[in-house]
Amino acid sequence: MDGADFPRHKLSNLPLELNKQIFAPEDSKWPLPWPAKTLIVAAGKKGILPTDDNADTARRLAEVGREGNEETCAVVHYGMRHPWSRQAPELFAEAVDAWFREGRVLEGFVLL
Repeated sequence: MDGADFPRHKLSNLPLELNKQIFAPEDSKWPLPWPAKTLIVAAGKKGILPTDDNADTARRLAEVGREGNEETCAVVHYGMRHPWSRQAPELFAEAVDAWFREGRVLEGFVLL
């Protein structure tokens, strides 16, 4: 998957309870607001496999986070697949560093 180094696993080999946790509806549980400044990143590259994140969910999560820290924000990168931090670890590190240190979003990332 675009350079990600994950081994392939069959979902049928995972316990049913773990499958339920992984594939639970996104609205099943929402966190309470938290005090830490947080950058929420959604991978937006779509394809045959559902390897993109839900940008609307990232936006909603950021709204909750802003209740605890107004600097929290969400972005999407349409050239990355989930897990983008494994696909492009250098970009991940650079993007997080630029946002936390300088408050800027790198080119290719779109504010939600």
